[in-house]
Amino acid sequence: EAPGNGRGVFRREAEAGGAIHFFREVPPSGPFQGRDPGRQESSGIGRRRPSMAGGTNAPVDRPRRGGEGDIRRHRQRRNRGEGLYINHPDAGIRKKTQSYLKALIDLCGDLGGKVLVHGSPQQRNIKEGWEPAEAWKRAQETFQICAQAAQSRDVFYCLEALTTVDTNFINTIDEALRMVTEIDHPNFQTMLDCRSIHASAGAELPEVLRRALATGKLRHVHVNDPNGRGPGFGDLQFAPLLKVLHETDYPGYISVEVFDFAPDPRTIAGRSLGYLHGILESLGAKANPAKINRDC
Repeated sequence: EAPGNGRGVFRREAEAGGAIHFFREVPPSGPFQGRDPGRQESSGIGRRRPSMAGGTNAPVDRPRRGGEGDIRRHRQRRNRGEGLYINHPDAGIRKKTQSYLKALIDLCGDLGGKVLVHGSPQQRNIKEGWEPAEAWKRAQETFQICAQAAQSRDVFYCLEALTTVDTNFINTIDEALRMVTEIDHPNFQTMLDCRSIHASAGAELPEVLRRALATGKLRHVHVNDPNGRGPGFGDLQFAPLLKVLHETDYPGYISVEVFDFAPDPRTIAGRSLGYLHGILESLGAKANPAKINRDC
């Protein structure tokens, strides 16, 4: 938890660096459409200074229902996250994981969130001796439960494809879309992380993004460089990606997720924000000010 002005950022940091991120949403305006979004819903870290175009890892104000006691209870549940695994052969471990994920979904709903991103690479690896097809079915079981829980709280649970360096389970957007299609639930979606998907797509990343958007099953986008830094801090060109989002009237967030915090978070936020806004201006697009936050 990162406190500030009575508010905080909640993020689940799982074993070996996994994470589940919460994002708020302000429908129906998108960050590229330039329409009046109405009431501003974004929250910041610290003193709510300007930030990235898109979302954050769990920007929150006060919970819409319940109170501080509910937050404390959710925090206690969150801190008991050891030994979780979405596709473990042990049904008891899966049940514990499913209960934990449902508690996170409840937390997201209580905080007014709309989008959760499921990463957690070490909690989904297929271990030696496991049959991949069976591990896939066990993951389906977990995600089906997450989808139903997400529907009950009016949020979207988004599966993130990760690099083969991070995990050996669901490494491409096509694999993530296959899982989403087989679950076949409107509240279970996928998202695209530029750093992760670039590892498999390379120069075809803009076209991969376009195809994923065309399925109607992509709900969120992380813009980050393959070097683990923000957009504009490496070699990846983000103008073609933002062009795709603009042309397809993408209505959701984009967020900057970094893994290298050099030289410092404020510099990363400022430079990334300027870089993204410069691209949007060149495209004749306009960022939605209600969807400006950061992921660092």
